[in-house]
Amino acid sequence: MTMKPYNTLWHAARTVLCALWLLLAGSQAAWSAITLVGSSSGATGNSGAEELPLTHPGGLEADDILIAQIAVRGNQTIGAPAGWTLVNRSNNGTSVTQAVYWSRAGASNPADPWTFSASDRAAGAIVAYRDVDPVAPINAFSVNASSSTSVTASSVTPTVSGTQLVGLFALARGNSGFQAPAGMAMRQENGTQAANPGITIESDDEAHAGGTAATGSRTALAANSADGIAHLVALQPNLIANYRMDETTWTSASGQVLDSSGRSHHATAFNGAAIAGATPAIPGTPGTCNYGMFDGANDYVAVPTSFPNLTTDFTITAWMRTTNNAKGGQRIFIDDQSNSGGYGFSLGDGGAGRLRFYTRAVNPIILDTPNVIQNNTWYFVAAVADIVAKTKSLYVYNQAGTQLAYVTQTYTGTWGTDAGAASIGGENNASGESGSSFKFSGNLDEVSVFSGALSAAKLSLVRSQTRPCSGGIPPVAPSGFNAFETATAAGSVSGVIRTKIAASTFNLAVVALKTAGSAVETAFAGDVKLELVDASAGASCGAYGLIRNLGTLTFTAADLGRKTLAGIGEPNAWPNARIRMTYPATGVPTVTACSTDNFTIRPANFGGVTVSDADSATAGTTRTLSNTAAAGGNVHKAGRPFRIAATASNAAGVATSNYSGAPAASLTACVLPVAGCTPGSLATGSWSAGSGTVTTDGASYSEVGTFAMKLVDASFAAVDAADGSTAAEMTIESAAVNVGRFVPDHFELTTASTPEFKTFNDTTCTPRTFTYAGQPFGYLTLPEATITAKNAAGGITTNYAGALWKLAPAGVAQVYAAVTGTLVTGLLLTTPPNVIATSGGAGTLTASAIDVAFARPNPVPPLTPPAPFTADISLSMSILDDTEDAVSGNGIINTTTPALFPSIAFDSGNEIRFGRLVLSNAHGSELLNLPVPIETQYWNVSGFARNTADFCTQFNATDVSLSNWQRDLNAGDTSVSLSGRFDAGRGNLKLSKPGTGNTGSVDLALQLGAASQSWLQGRWTGGDYDQDPAARASFGLYRGSKSLIYLREMY
Repeated sequence: MTMKPYNTLWHAARTVLCALWLLLAGSQAAWSAITLVGSSSGATGNSGAEELPLTHPGGLEADDILIAQIAVRGNQTIGAPAGWTLVNRSNNGTSVTQAVYWSRAGASNPADPWTFSASDRAAGAIVAYRDVDPVAPINAFSVNASSSTSVTASSVTPTVSGTQLVGLFALARGNSGFQAPAGMAMRQENGTQAANPGITIESDDEAHAGGTAATGSRTALAANSADGIAHLVALQPNLIANYRMDETTWTSASGQVLDSSGRSHHATAFNGAAIAGATPAIPGTPGTCNYGMFDGANDYVAVPTSFPNLTTDFTITAWMRTTNNAKGGQRIFIDDQSNSGGYGFSLGDGGAGRLRFYTRAVNPIILDTPNVIQNNTWYFVAAVADIVAKTKSLYVYNQAGTQLAYVTQTYTGTWGTDAGAASIGGENNASGESGSSFKFSGNLDEVSVFSGALSAAKLSLVRSQTRPCSGGIPPVAPSGFNAFETATAAGSVSGVIRTKIAASTFNLAVVALKTAGSAVETAFAGDVKLELVDASAGASCGAYGLIRNLGTLTFTAADLGRKTLAGIGEPNAWPNARIRMTYPATGVPTVTACSTDNFTIRPANFGGVTVSDADSATAGTTRTLSNTAAAGGNVHKAGRPFRIAATASNAAGVATSNYSGAPAASLTACVLPVAGCTPGSLATGSWSAGSGTVTTDGASYSEVGTFAMKLVDASFAAVDAADGSTAAEMTIESAAVNVGRFVPDHFELTTASTPEFKTFNDTTCTPRTFTYAGQPFGYLTLPEATITAKNAAGGITTNYAGALWKLAPAGVAQVYAAVTGTLVTGLLLTTPPNVIATSGGAGTLTASAIDVAFARPNPVPPLTPPAPFTADISLSMSILDDTEDAVSGNGIINTTTPALFPSIAFDSGNEIRFGRLVLSNAHGSELLNLPVPIETQYWNVSGFARNTADFCTQFNATDVSLSNWQRDLNAGDTSVSLSGRFDAGRGNLKLSKPGTGNTGSVDLALQLGAASQSWLQGRWTGGDYDQDPAARASFGLYRGSKSLIYLREMY
């Protein structure tokens, strides 16, 4: 091939073409791979020189990379200006030397001369590139010497993709030219005019499309044969990692999140992080295409350990859209697993809507933006670390490219590193901050890490980078659904549904789930059929009984897999309900799922509460039990059954026909007695239900009085006991109603003393061993009993006191019985029984003082009086309350267990004798007092005999009446004296002497009835034993004291 010789005209033409290419290249707005900025070159004159001044290409920006090619004749030492780093120096014998350098463009780039160890012909070129790694720009290089027209650069093998190949060729001959290697573009060519000894150079480049494969050699063809040297340099891009998130799915397979930087830092999605594409940051095609979805609970993308620790200038950029700008700790990009010197780029740590760039090893650690991030809005954000200048910066742009925030700070200290792995969207599983508090909620896209501190202009290019979007994401079918309270934390896959109230609307959150319910399927979009089902009817979710169709819920990509089902309402009560979700909403479902938490829809309250009975001892509907008065009105016996009825109603006041629970009755207050009330035990018995109304005829109350009651059902919503539902949420209640009045069911009496009768009813005489039949005898020790008011179950009704105590003596019954003889009571009743209330529900009953006697029979011949017998007397005492009986159905409260006093003892003998008092006629001198025989007798079976055991009978003189005065004996002539007790049955009865001339007789009688000793009356003239004894006293009618009418003495 014939080569065009090097000349100025040809060189100028090629330079114009290069400039035109640069113009076209510079017009590309999108961020791409390494790009050419410009080039410059120079050469010494034909006579040579010891230095070579070179100017920098125009249009440089900070961090552009300059590649210098310096070629000189001979084997020389080359001196570089300050700021240039040698890549390689090589010579081809003594004919030519070439050195390659690189430098990082700064704010100013003055031209400096290159020097040589000896004066000679030289040429040089500088080629400038953008978006090259400013810290380590050289990925690989080669050098090769040759002696022909073919100047060949040896192959290199890049370690990263996206490299820029720069071929640098030198020929030890001037006024020559090169033809660029196939596939490479010439950027600069220069040399001396003198052919020999002269020099020619050329700089060529190409973007290497072979990734990390060997490049193959590159050969430039010279117009003339001569010694040559060729370098091939691979420049690596400044893009350390670039996660476009354009995959169609993430399944947690290793390396599935691709790194498009060419450095193969392919990442891995964890815990359900997913892909979506419905609403990208830059929509359309070209655009930003798909993006990552993070649930804020446990999703993140793990960056591989091959990702380097960043200790030189770097920039992190990303598109982000949060669903909760107030949540702290939302990691965008983090390399701080061990919290030991790393850095993090996050949202919310400094407050709602604030970005943070924190670096643990320098001071200050924290840099925050103002609150500029809103929910559900895309923003382009960047964190820039200029480690050389020791500054940190944060940038925030909206979708339109408007800068919303820029903050920067200078720090002190040395930038640090963390030994752990980096991650996107949250702390990784190995971090000490791996919980949901440190996970991103929302979407991330185009997450990139650059070497170098990108300027605002470069960030603008990164922000606007797009690419064609094709294929999209296939529709995501969730593996399941769940429903729970809307207050459940974002990103949750499970939660509870608390107790609901019938006819009161409520809202629930519905979430689409990934495989095995591991995370929210944030990419889901579609229609879901919602149903309220009865989980107690059916063996599985699909078989549960339908309660109500709740309609269709439409998910869009913007919902991120979670949407609120609003306005759910159900008028009836259901103790065990769930939400059933079916996808698709029409046709044959592929997914049927029910809420993991079952819940209760309960009645709002119990209304129409009524309490009633048939009578005081029987349940029924005849009478209402709402009596709050201490006297009068309906009463019911404590412990006896009564009826309670109530209707379970929804929030609209309509009966909930499904309710069939068993409410408890709760006492809320004692109404009667007003003071000192003891609440009783209230039992409801067994309930029956129908159409939402519950009834029991087995209710009972153990106490006396009136109480306020609520019906309470805390068990109907038992399925919600463990889900955080409060007692108030779960409990069905009624308003308080007054129930009463309750009275004792019965009384029970127990003996409280050992009674004892008084023998002869007199303790002042002695001896005494018997009592006459018909003679009342009282108590030495009175019978006393304890009264206890009780309910039907035998419990004491302590509230039966005060105004509610109704017992009185009139209600006392004393029943005597004797083994032998007939008892008579009430003969000498002087005081009623005594009834005293002593304590709650108790009192004492004391018997009457004197009111007992054995009946004195009236035997008519041939019957005879009873023989003496031993008294064996028992007493039964009871009491009743009939004060409520005036009201129909109330009845009487009786004693069921009376107090029994068997075989009551006598204090001095218990023999009972049938007796009589006998008066005999008497006569004597009118000049002497006249004794009248008087004695007590008793029937000893054979007949009446003097009662020699009687030492107690006594009368007064006034008990004796005088009548039928005869002859000269007139009233007042004599008087009766009778005193003292009988002695062995005989008394001391005398009439005073009437005196001279007062002769005659008088009849006397002992008035036993008047003396209240009728038990000594006799049967003197026939008839009954109710006749007082009588006799005649005669004065001076007979001689001496003898009772003689006619006396004849015969000798």
